[in-house]
Amino acid sequence: MNFGKFAFRIVDYIYYPFQNYKSFDDVKVEKDIVYQDSHKRCKYDIYYKKTDEAMPVLVNLHGGGWLAGHKNYRKSLSAYFASKGWFVVNVGYRLGPECPFPAPVEDAINALNHLPTLKEKFNLDFSKVVLTGDSAGAHISACTIAAITDENYRKALEVPIPAVIPTAFIGFCGPYDMLKVANLKLCPPAVLSIMKGFTGYNFKKGYPDYEEYKFHKELSPINFVNNKWPKSLIVHAEKDFICPGHGQAMIKALQENGVETKEFSTSKLSENHCFHLIFYKKAAKLAFAEVFKFLDEIKAS
Repeated sequence: MNFGKFAFRIVDYIYYPFQNYKSFDDVKVEKDIVYQDSHKRCKYDIYYKKTDEAMPVLVNLHGGGWLAGHKNYRKSLSAYFASKGWFVVNVGYRLGPECPFPAPVEDAINALNHLPTLKEKFNLDFSKVVLTGDSAGAHISACTIAAITDENYRKALEVPIPAVIPTAFIGFCGPYDMLKVANLKLCPPAVLSIMKGFTGYNFKKGYPDYEEYKFHKELSPINFVNNKWPKSLIVHAEKDFICPGHGQAMIKALQENGVETKEFSTSKLSENHCFHLIFYKKAAKLAFAEVFKFLDEIKAS
């Protein structure tokens, strides 16, 4: 097994009870809706509260280092969003090394394109669709936004034409520049195994061959931020040990392109990567206060 895949699986198991203890009795759940037949992971779960009003839609992509993770690890997060009136689509997608990049971006777009089939049963408002994710899920979400807003990027990846267009993006502790990830000084052998597993390319130590990889530029969504990006909220940890500086750089790129951008950040070392998933922590509570304020603005628009 790929070392990075093994490490992220261990992290998932350890943190599962701390990230999924929260429940919401008024939220209904339907699981394992198939959105494409290509792989067993291409299913999503939906979370919602019964209402006669049209529901805004939030599509979530889980983290897990591109090699691990599962939609089940974000069930409390999904229910939390649903408790605030959002129709939540919690997406499973293909992982490396079996299915390297850009497979998860293709899956994200196929999941979006499957959403209209739900209108037969649910009253959904597709003028208010938020795409979000944490860590690797934030990266894939950002790549998906890039594919939607940049036709050349979409064609380079050979992913489907999007039918449902997100009106907002929320990135939680996302790595948006993969060359920075590759050069991370934190346990270089583990990072190298992640890069190899995610891309399917056998990089050399130190990445002297980085630009030989077919999608070396497309792998970093920060390279494709443009003025067509939707309104965005970037949640990040200033002392993130996995993707330091990525949030700040993404905010700068968005603002330079005239994208309406909001930010929430933490500054303590103890409030680190994906701090928002430990709901009872003060930093998580403050983050979600800003997140739900942002989402309320989308609802009201």
